[in-house]
Formats: sequence, C-alpha cells, structure tokens
Amino acid sequence: MTSFCSHPTDVISKEGLTNYLMSDENAPVFLDRLDIYQDMDQSLPHYYINSSHNTYLTGRQFGGKSSVEMYRQCLLAGCRCIELDCWDGHDPDNEPIITHGKAMCTNIPFKDVIYAIRDCAFVSSDYPVILSFENHCSRHQQYKMAKYCDEIFGEMLLKEALEDFPASPGTPLPSPNRLKRKILIKNKRLHPDVEKHELELFWRGELAIEESDEEKEDAGALPKSIDGGSTANGPTSSTASSASAPVAATNSTSSSIPSQTPYQVSEACTHTVRTMYCIPVIKPRLAIY
Repeated sequence: MTSFCSHPTDVISKEGLTNYLMSDENAPVFLDRLDIYQDMDQSLPHYYINSSHNTYLTGRQFGGKSSVEMYRQCLLAGCRCIELDCWDGHDPDNEPIITHGKAMCTNIPFKDVIYAIRDCAFVSSDYPVILSFENHCSRHQQYKMAKYCDEIFGEMLLKEALEDFPASPGTPLPSPNRLKRKILIKNKRLHPDVEKHELELFWRGELAIEESDEEKEDAGALPKSIDGGSTANGPTSSTASSASAPVAATNSTSSSIPSQTPYQVSEACTHTVRTMYCIPVIKPRLAIY
C-alpha cells in the first residue's frame, strides 16, 4: 500500500489525507470494472450516456462565468454528451456565442468551443460524442455554425445516416461501436423535404441567406416577469431548450428494442434550423463512458 506519511511514525498530514482520498486505494468503484466489458453493439438507445448540462458554466447558472476549458475538462473526464447554448453574437464580428441566455452570464465564442471539442473529443474514449444544441441563433449565424462544424470537425462529423441504418421510422439507431470517433449533432430540424433541399444547396455553397423579419433573441436581455416586465431577480419564464424538448426525432419505436427496456421516443420537431446535420435521435436513457 502506498505510504501517505513522510515517516512511518508521523500523523498523516493534510496533504497525505488528500492524496489518500484521491488515490486508487480509496476508489469508489471496482477499478477492474472500468474496462469495457459490456456489449457495445446494441442500438444507441439501449445505453445510459455520461452527459453534461450547461457544460460551459464554471459555477452558478445566474450571473455565472462561461469557459471553453469546461468543454475540454468534461470530454477528458469521459463525458459523451455535452450541451451548447447558442446565441447571436453582436457587432462588430457578429459571431455566434455560447452562454446561458437572459441570466447575465459571460459568453464564449462558438468557434473556440468547436476547436476545443475537436481536440479533446476522443482522447479518453473512442465512443461517439453527442452535441446537444440549444439553438437561439438567426439564420445568418446558424449558417456560420454549420460552416464551423463542417470545416473544423471534418470527417469526425456525422453528416449522413449510415447506409445500413437509414434514418427512417422503424429502423434502429447504430450502436456505439458503429459510431466510434464520430460527432453527432442533436438540434431542431426543418421538414425533411425542405432540409434535404437546403442541405444540397449548402454542400454546393449555393445556399442564400436572405434578410428576413425573423425575430432575433437577445442573450443579454433580462427575463420577462409574468406581467410582461423585466426582472432582475432571475427568470420567471423560460425558453424551450433541447433538454426539455428533444429536437432530433423519430415517430416510431425500433422493433429491435426489447419491450422491457425503458426508453422514451422524442416527438417530431420542425422548428427553424437551416444547415445543421443530425440523424434521428431517440431521447435516451444511455450509458457510454
């Protein structure tokens, strides 16, 4: 056993106690069970996923600080599903940002986060990483988001459904083993026909983003109170998020999922999102480490 005292007769020091508490001798799990020993060829919804909520925050959700480093730390710790709350950035760059909207939190550039995810996604595990987008961006900044994901992730980004796992009702999702070293995006979607057409234009570089009268959300605005006024005491109403309304969807269960397996199928979503890529994702009760 490792010695945590400088001399055998000494009383354990604060540093020694800390080292002991953080050592393998005090591990809360059986270390020999950390190796992958489960069947990882089942459909994705058969697993629990090691997930992170509000990944970018270093602390509290109201008035907190956002940091790109949190994405690195979560991925290096084995997290396989992380959240990106995306909002329109402001002049002069008009770059998309990540922050906890309407909660007076600091923001970080979306592009910096994508680089951090690329660098750390598969350091500690080869199993797929799911990016849960809570998307509040306008069409112009969604276009930038799509370009960054495509250019920075490259071949790691899953852009189309696998040939033997078509994204259609009644077809099971791929297994973790089939999706190794792939990044999946979970996001609101357009109607399938519109999405297919706009994606084709996007790949050819011909997608035109025109100015429109769409209402833009301001991440820095204070939340509204019930009577319609602003409040500085915290949110009294909330915007829909990917956590409360899963965005990638399928309308039927997979025939390969055993009836005794608990799962929940997300509802179809056709909200405005233009150039994001994702395959249908069942709201999971998952476990990939």
